[in-house]
Amino acid sequence: MYYKLESLRGVAACLVVLFHSPYHFGAEPLQFVSNSYLFVDFFFVLSGFVMAFSYSEKIGRTLTFKPYIQLRLGRIYPLHLFMLAACIGYFLLKQTLFMLGYGNTNLYQGDELYTIFTNLLLLQAAGANDALSWNTPSWSIGAEFFAYMAFYGFLITVDRHKGLWVPPLISLICYGFILSLGRPNLDITYDYGVIRCLGAFYLGVWVFRLNAFEATHRWISHHIGKLEWLLAIATVAIVTVAEAHFYLSLAAIGIFTLSILVYANPANGGVGRLLNSQPLRLIGQWSYSIYMLHYLIILVFNNVISALTPANVVFSGPASLLLNTLIVLLTLAGSYLTYEQIEKRYRDKVKAYVKQRRQTEQARVNTETG
Repeated sequence: MYYKLESLRGVAACLVVLFHSPYHFGAEPLQFVSNSYLFVDFFFVLSGFVMAFSYSEKIGRTLTFKPYIQLRLGRIYPLHLFMLAACIGYFLLKQTLFMLGYGNTNLYQGDELYTIFTNLLLLQAAGANDALSWNTPSWSIGAEFFAYMAFYGFLITVDRHKGLWVPPLISLICYGFILSLGRPNLDITYDYGVIRCLGAFYLGVWVFRLNAFEATHRWISHHIGKLEWLLAIATVAIVTVAEAHFYLSLAAIGIFTLSILVYANPANGGVGRLLNSQPLRLIGQWSYSIYMLHYLIILVFNNVISALTPANVVFSGPASLLLNTLIVLLTLAGSYLTYEQIEKRYRDKVKAYVKQRRQTEQARVNTETG
């Protein structure tokens, strides 16, 4: 199991939490934090790596599309559905209070039913909407769902030989398209988020195949300590300056890709030993819940703070540090619960269901051919 990569995913999820936090350490957010939306691309690269590890040898051989997509939906959809329902409940409560004369924000936009429908169908990143809606971070879950389908399709067609040239070619095409849009940065979500996801996802698939070479393992193992620190420093530096030019955002994706290649290695330096610690492994285990839960927690937390403090109060410095710490701790506590009661529970139920159906189907085939 790639525990270091899972821990890195947890760290990345916590950085996305800070990115969405309204509490800044100074007059402006730290540049590293304000650019931490890029860590969503780390999720995409890692997802490609994990999918290649889990399914490359099954798709087209022992695993057909229906059970494959059931397993993927079992992984992402229960928590997505729960958080969508929670956000709708939050909206209804806020809107009811507004209509009763409490609060000064009218949340109603007129397209709520349509956006609920697109969120249910995981279309948040496919150009179906003209803005993010409801549990806004879930756009990336919609993008990943389309990446899962593309991964299956490519593996049984153009990528069936699992060579080294198809994944980077797909990534190159995706990033070429994104460059053609002329956007100032890589913060692309509701319109072309699927393309953004596919570009990074297939870098992860490529890294998995590079990781299979014994020579790669030996070289990384020999230099593991230096490589870990170099990549940690490079990640902070590149993400901090990423907004200066679009190509620096792409360089950050390159650093994420190299990081996955290095941290997939079983050898450990100082950073690797830290990532293998139990607390970080737990945060990594809860990372999907952290990512899906944090936005609503921030909204509710900010409402409470606003109600308890004067309107002109600006939090910065130690006060901001305290508030952000509370947000992260609340998110971790909630993520533990949603991981155990929703994410893990229904993932395991779907796995058991798919396994039983496959066994039943195989028994039927054996009976017919026997």
